[in-house]
Order: sequence, then structure tokens, then C-alpha cells
Amino acid sequence: MKRAPLLAMPTNEAEYDRLVGQLDEIFAEIGDDEDHPLAPLASHIGDLVESYDEKHRPILPPL
Repeated sequence: MKRAPLLAMPTNEAEYDRLVGQLDEIFAEIGDDEDHPLAPLASHIGDLVESYDEKHRPILPPL
């Protein structure tokens, strides 16, 4: 039996881009339906993307 890979925080830009693309596809499917069966997956992927952003793309204060 083949298992799906576990979702983990991306370690490079290619993995990050892949996760963002997957998240976009899920949002296209579920829209604003927070009760959709894929909503928890979208939330988890969103958390992973956000964690990567915070670590690798910090928001700099205005000059």
C-alpha cells in the first residue's frame, strides 16, 4: 500500500512554491466553506506556509 507523504514545513523555495500551489487549488475547490472536508487540510498547509514565511521572509518595519 502506497502512503501519501506527510506534510511538513518546506525547507526550500521549491517546496514552498509547491505547497502554495496546492493551497491555491484547495481554496479554489472549497471557496469560503469552512465546513468543507478539505478545510482542515487548507488550514494545516496555511500554517506551514505561514511558518516558512515568518522564518525566511520576515516583514521588515517601514524605514
